[in-house]
Amino acid sequence: NIQQGLEIAPQILEELQKYDPYLDAHKVMIFRYKLAWLYFCSAQKRQALVHLNAIFNHEAAHLREDLQIYAQLLALLTHYDLENYSILEYRILSCERFLKKAKNTDALQVLILQLLKKLTSTKYQHKLTLYQQALSRVKALRADVYLRRSFTYLDLILWLEHKLSKKSMESILQSRFLAQ
Repeated sequence: NIQQGLEIAPQILEELQKYDPYLDAHKVMIFRYKLAWLYFCSAQKRQALVHLNAIFNHEAAHLREDLQIYAQLLALLTHYDLENYSILEYRILSCERFLKKAKNTDALQVLILQLLKKLTSTKYQHKLTLYQQALSRVKALRADVYLRRSFTYLDLILWLEHKLSKKSMESILQSRFLAQ
Protein backbone atom coordinates (compact mmCIF):
# COMPACT_ATOMS: atom_id res chain seq x y z
CA ASN A 1 0.00 0.00 0.00
CA ILE A 2 1.52 3.30 -1.10
CA GLN A 3 -0.10 5.33 1.68
CA GLN A 4 1.38 3.06 4.33
CA GLY A 5 4.76 3.35 2.65
CA LEU A 6 4.51 7.13 2.63
CA GLU A 7 3.63 7.12 6.32
CA ILE A 8 6.79 5.25 7.28
CA ALA A 9 9.08 6.94 4.72
CA PRO A 10 10.19 9.75 7.09
CA GLN A 11 11.13 7.19 9.72
CA ILE A 12 13.11 5.17 7.16
CA LEU A 13 14.93 8.30 6.04
CA GLU A 14 15.74 9.24 9.60
CA GLU A 15 17.17 5.79 10.25
CA LEU A 16 19.13 5.86 6.99
CA GLN A 17 20.73 9.16 7.94
CA LYS A 18 21.37 8.06 11.51
CA TYR A 19 23.13 4.82 10.56
CA ASP A 20 24.56 5.89 7.19
CA PRO A 21 28.22 5.39 8.16
CA TYR A 22 27.47 1.80 9.17
CA LEU A 23 25.23 0.79 6.29
CA ASP A 24 26.15 -0.94 3.07
CA ALA A 25 26.12 1.67 0.29
CA HIS A 26 24.31 -0.79 -1.98
CA LYS A 27 21.42 -1.13 0.48
CA VAL A 28 21.19 2.64 0.97
CA MET A 29 20.88 3.17 -2.77
CA ILE A 30 18.21 0.45 -3.01
CA PHE A 31 16.22 2.13 -0.22
CA ARG A 32 16.57 5.48 -1.98
CA TYR A 33 15.36 3.98 -5.23
CA LYS A 34 12.37 2.34 -3.56
CA LEU A 35 11.51 5.63 -1.86
CA ALA A 36 11.80 7.44 -5.19
CA TRP A 37 9.47 4.88 -6.78
CA LEU A 38 7.02 5.25 -3.90
CA TYR A 39 6.92 9.03 -4.28
CA PHE A 40 6.72 8.72 -8.07
CA CYS A 41 3.68 6.44 -7.82
CA SER A 42 2.00 8.74 -5.31
CA ALA A 43 2.35 11.72 -7.69
CA GLN A 44 4.94 13.42 -5.46
CA LYS A 45 7.36 13.78 -8.34
CA ARG A 46 9.62 16.43 -6.84
CA GLN A 47 10.16 14.27 -3.77
CA ALA A 48 11.00 11.35 -6.08
CA LEU A 49 13.69 13.51 -7.71
CA VAL A 50 15.21 14.25 -4.30
CA HIS A 51 15.83 10.54 -3.76
CA LEU A 52 16.99 9.93 -7.32
CA ASN A 53 19.49 12.78 -7.01
CA ALA A 54 20.74 11.19 -3.77
CA ILE A 55 21.48 8.04 -5.78
CA PHE A 56 23.25 9.99 -8.54
CA ASN A 57 25.35 11.88 -6.01
CA HIS A 58 26.18 8.92 -3.76
CA GLU A 59 29.90 8.33 -3.43
CA ALA A 60 29.44 4.64 -4.23
CA ALA A 61 27.11 5.17 -7.19
CA HIS A 62 29.56 3.33 -9.44
CA LEU A 63 28.87 0.08 -7.54
CA ARG A 64 25.47 -0.48 -9.10
CA GLU A 65 25.46 0.42 -12.77
CA ASP A 66 22.08 -1.28 -13.20
CA LEU A 67 20.53 0.76 -10.41
CA GLN A 68 21.99 3.92 -11.92
CA ILE A 69 20.31 3.07 -15.22
CA TYR A 70 16.91 2.50 -13.59
CA ALA A 71 17.30 5.66 -11.54
CA GLN A 72 18.10 7.64 -14.68
CA LEU A 73 15.10 6.20 -16.50
CA LEU A 74 12.82 6.92 -13.55
CA ALA A 75 14.19 10.47 -13.44
CA LEU A 76 13.36 10.83 -17.13
CA LEU A 77 9.78 9.67 -16.54
CA THR A 78 9.56 12.04 -13.58
CA HIS A 79 10.80 15.02 -15.58
CA TYR A 80 8.37 14.11 -18.34
CA ASP A 81 5.46 14.05 -15.88
CA LEU A 82 6.60 17.39 -14.44
CA GLU A 83 6.75 18.74 -18.01
CA ASN A 84 10.40 19.71 -17.60
CA TYR A 85 10.94 19.31 -21.32
CA SER A 86 14.05 21.47 -21.59
CA ILE A 87 15.78 19.37 -18.90
CA LEU A 88 14.36 16.19 -20.37
CA GLU A 89 16.01 16.60 -23.76
CA TYR A 90 19.42 16.98 -22.16
CA ARG A 91 18.80 14.10 -19.73
CA ILE A 92 17.71 11.78 -22.54
CA LEU A 93 20.98 12.42 -24.39
CA SER A 94 22.94 11.91 -21.19
CA CYS A 95 21.11 8.66 -20.44
CA GLU A 96 21.70 7.43 -23.99
CA ARG A 97 25.45 7.99 -23.55
CA PHE A 98 25.36 6.19 -20.21
CA LEU A 99 23.49 3.22 -21.73
CA LYS A 100 26.00 2.98 -24.58
CA LYS A 101 28.82 2.68 -22.05
CA ALA A 102 26.91 0.25 -19.84
CA LYS A 103 27.55 -3.45 -20.08
CA ASN A 104 24.02 -4.76 -19.63
CA THR A 105 21.35 -2.75 -21.37
CA ASP A 106 18.09 -4.37 -22.31
CA ALA A 107 15.15 -3.91 -24.65
CA LEU A 108 12.93 -2.26 -22.03
CA GLN A 109 15.52 0.39 -21.25
CA VAL A 110 15.97 1.17 -24.94
CA LEU A 111 12.20 1.27 -25.45
CA ILE A 112 11.76 3.82 -22.64
CA LEU A 113 14.37 6.11 -24.17
CA GLN A 114 12.84 5.80 -27.65
CA LEU A 115 9.36 6.47 -26.26
CA LEU A 116 10.42 9.57 -24.35
CA LYS A 117 12.28 10.93 -27.37
CA LYS A 118 9.12 10.53 -29.46
CA LEU A 119 6.86 11.97 -26.76
CA THR A 120 8.94 15.13 -26.38
CA SER A 121 8.56 15.90 -30.07
CA THR A 122 4.91 14.83 -30.47
CA LYS A 123 1.85 17.00 -30.25
CA TYR A 124 -0.54 16.29 -27.38
CA GLN A 125 -3.30 14.76 -29.53
CA HIS A 126 -0.91 12.09 -30.86
CA LYS A 127 0.57 11.07 -27.52
CA LEU A 128 -2.29 8.71 -26.69
CA THR A 129 -1.43 6.62 -29.75
CA LEU A 130 2.22 6.46 -28.67
CA TYR A 131 1.19 5.33 -25.18
CA GLN A 132 -1.00 2.58 -26.64
CA GLN A 133 1.70 1.38 -29.03
CA ALA A 134 4.29 1.38 -26.26
CA LEU A 135 1.97 -0.50 -23.91
CA SER A 136 1.48 -3.32 -26.41
CA ARG A 137 5.25 -3.50 -27.03
CA VAL A 138 6.02 -3.53 -23.31
CA LYS A 139 3.44 -6.23 -22.62
CA ALA A 140 5.10 -8.36 -25.30
CA LEU A 141 8.48 -7.79 -23.63
CA ARG A 142 7.10 -8.84 -20.25
CA ALA A 143 7.15 -12.48 -21.42
CA ASP A 144 10.95 -12.34 -21.76
CA VAL A 145 12.50 -14.10 -18.75
CA TYR A 146 15.67 -12.01 -19.04
CA LEU A 147 13.72 -8.77 -18.50
CA ARG A 148 12.20 -9.71 -15.14
CA ARG A 149 14.66 -7.56 -13.23
CA SER A 150 13.85 -4.56 -15.41
CA PHE A 151 10.15 -4.97 -14.73
CA THR A 152 10.86 -5.34 -11.02
CA TYR A 153 12.70 -2.04 -10.90
CA LEU A 154 10.62 -0.08 -13.38
CA ASP A 155 6.95 -0.90 -13.94
CA LEU A 156 6.49 0.86 -17.25
CA ILE A 157 3.16 -0.90 -17.76
CA LEU A 158 1.83 0.86 -14.67
CA TRP A 159 3.00 4.26 -15.94
CA LEU A 160 1.51 3.70 -19.39
CA GLU A 161 -1.81 2.48 -17.96
CA HIS A 162 -1.85 5.60 -15.79
CA LYS A 163 -1.29 7.79 -18.84
CA LEU A 164 -3.98 6.03 -20.85
CA SER A 165 -6.64 5.76 -18.14
CA LYS A 166 -5.95 9.05 -16.32
CA LYS A 167 -6.26 7.05 -13.07
CA SER A 168 -3.68 7.45 -10.36
CA MET A 169 -0.90 4.90 -10.29
CA GLU A 170 -1.90 4.13 -6.73
CA SER A 171 -5.45 3.18 -7.75
CA ILE A 172 -4.15 1.02 -10.61
CA LEU A 173 -1.83 -0.80 -8.21
CA GLN A 174 -4.68 -1.28 -5.77
CA SER A 175 -6.87 -2.74 -8.54
CA ARG A 176 -4.07 -5.12 -9.50
CA PHE A 177 -3.68 -6.23 -5.92
CA LEU A 178 -7.42 -6.84 -5.48
CA ALA A 179 -7.55 -8.80 -8.75
CA GLN A 180 -4.93 -11.30 -7.50
